[in-house]
Amino acid sequence: MASALLLFEQARTGYERALGAGHPKTLARSASLARAYYGAGRLTDASTLLRDTYVRCERALPPGDR
Repeated sequence: MASALLLFEQARTGYERALGAGHPKTLARSASLARAYYGAGRLTDASTLLRDTYVRCERALPPGDR
């Protein structure tokens, strides 16, 4: 599971660098990483990342896409 989490983290970092933190694809990768954290039992990390992703969605997406 640790190697899968590393891949999720690398994917999110790559999207963030290439597209920016508020891009919909980056936000989707962040949500996927949070789900992976949850599945691995890293509940604090999952919760923190989901809250951050939610705030970014609120800023970046129009109301109909949230």
